[in-house]
Amino acid sequence: MYRLYQKPAISLTAIVHRSTVIFERMNIVYIHSHDTGRRISPYGPGGHTPSLERFAERATLFTNAFSVAPTCSPSRAGFLTGRYPHEVGMLGLAHRGFRLTDYRDHLVAPLNALGYETVLCGVQHVAPQKSMIGYARVLDEEEDYFRAPPEDIAHYDRANAERAAAFIAEQSDADRPYFLSVGFLQTHRPFARGGDTPEEDYAAFRTTAESMDRSIGLVLDAIDRTGGWDQTVVVYTTDHGIAFPDMKATLRADGVGVALLLWVPPALLDRKAPRTIDALVSHIDLNRTILEIAGTAGTDESGDWSARNILPLFNGTTESIRDLVFTEMTFHAAYEPVRSVRSRSYALIRRFGPRRRRVAANVDDSPSKNEAAVQGFFTEETPEVELYDLRNDPDEQENLAEDPAMRTTREQLLGALRDWMIATNDPLLQGEVLPPRGAMLDSPDAWSPT
Repeated sequence: MYRLYQKPAISLTAIVHRSTVIFERMNIVYIHSHDTGRRISPYGPGGHTPSLERFAERATLFTNAFSVAPTCSPSRAGFLTGRYPHEVGMLGLAHRGFRLTDYRDHLVAPLNALGYETVLCGVQHVAPQKSMIGYARVLDEEEDYFRAPPEDIAHYDRANAERAAAFIAEQSDADRPYFLSVGFLQTHRPFARGGDTPEEDYAAFRTTAESMDRSIGLVLDAIDRTGGWDQTVVVYTTDHGIAFPDMKATLRADGVGVALLLWVPPALLDRKAPRTIDALVSHIDLNRTILEIAGTAGTDESGDWSARNILPLFNGTTESIRDLVFTEMTFHAAYEPVRSVRSRSYALIRRFGPRRRRVAANVDDSPSKNEAAVQGFFTEETPEVELYDLRNDPDEQENLAEDPAMRTTREQLLGALRDWMIATNDPLLQGEVLPPRGAMLDSPDAWSPT
């Protein structure tokens, strides 16, 4: 997987000794935004994001990348631990009382052990206090992200982008590799200058995405100025879909489909990186890949529920690293247990428990939500099982779960879902999942998450 190569004239990284072979250690920059889904311009219609467009010209764009959950803290926990939210305790939101069972499961723990300087700047949202996680350095001290007006959110993101850029510049002569997490609060609601109609609401999202993109550009420009691309792995992704009805907090593609742009320096590859990769990828695979790059190999486990190394997709040794991706939701503002499995051809979603209506409290307040309510979105009955043929119905509009012709496919996917739940010890198999003591939850019958 690794290739021996000549040390560059400008050293940003340390040398790793494995047996008698010397490898160059890579810096890792992890850039993430909030509630953005794939609504950035490298993926087509969405916010105008020229900084990410420029990055997409350098990086590899993944067309079938998925988070493990459609809500903030569970999704981030999947990337940062390489395991599913129900495996590590993050079944709900960190600011509402949910925690990782053991913060030594977080990515920074093995990176610290490997000698990386681990640095956090901006949003993290897997712990109530940043100090709990284990980063060696924290560049800002903000803990309460969600109470500021939109103008302050934009200012907060820009200030953190400037802090991150300054840190990158400081590392130009360092001989110790670093892992830098740069988290942006945008495009989380509230949006600036929003209107009263769904169209005006989405226009406000686009404006917020453009602001986010300008901040991301400051971080990417800092890598440019230091000449750091050959020694730095750069990830851009988001936690889940955008905060609109039937998107965030759902297990449809608009809820769990994420943007993923990944730059891997040529020294780590056997050939030129592809411009796009269409293979199925889960956020848990990013964790495994980063650890492989950093110098600690994971164990190969059977089953699509395990984290996979992405680099073979870059090197052309395989066209697929997994046949299935699994996603889950248990708590957001309220309890709403749902699990899902998807392949390249089909997506199956299963709801658990007796409730057969959507939970309004799990949809962020907005003009779009108000209009959805008028159209009956929260009163219509929802099925226990949904099944979509992604080849003929990529937007997941026609539920085929009760179609006799799809019976075999339905049973196969339900079996795969159950196998995953058993293999990962999903507590939902035992019945209703109880929240941790002190967790702040709304009633499933409430209207607003606030």
